[in-house]
Amino acid sequence: MIRKTRKNDFNQIFPLIKELFKADKLSKKKTKETYESQLRKKNTVNLCAIDDNKIVGYAALEARSDIQTQGNVGFLSELIIHESCRGKGTGK
Repeated sequence: MIRKTRKNDFNQIFPLIKELFKADKLSKKKTKETYESQLRKKNTVNLCAIDDNKIVGYAALEARSDIQTQGNVGFLSELIIHESCRGKGTGK
């Protein structure tokens, strides 16, 4: 199942974000602040994939205006599926 993320999903999403950015030393506090800020933006959608009542995937998307298309385009800034769920169609 795929659904919009909620504020209280952060503790399950943070390990996925750390997996995505392995080389970076992410501050949990700053990452949480950024995550909660994204949830408040009208042009941003954060989605999570659920399997067996656990969050196993995360995606952050932002719509913004684009000069070339003269309209809105989507920008995918993060996409991660837990390693154990890859190749199983979780992100479909």
